Amino acid sequence: LASRASEAAPVTVDVVGKHCESGDIVRERASLPGDVAPGDLLAVAATGAYTASMASNYNRLPRPAA
Repeated sequence: LASRASEAAPVTVDVVGKHCESGDIVRERASLPGDVAPGDLLAVAATGAYTASMASNYNRLPRPAA
């Protein structure tokens, strides 16, 4: 949890992306504070990404502004 401090007891959750498909899993069985809520910012180390030249408007989600 990168956006705020929390002392809530941890819970085990799956962190998924916004693409509604089975492969859009960021982390399975992650331990996060029990009060994690929509809008909280999570820091995810060592993630990969496509370069801007390979970006597409996939699944009705537009490319971010460059």
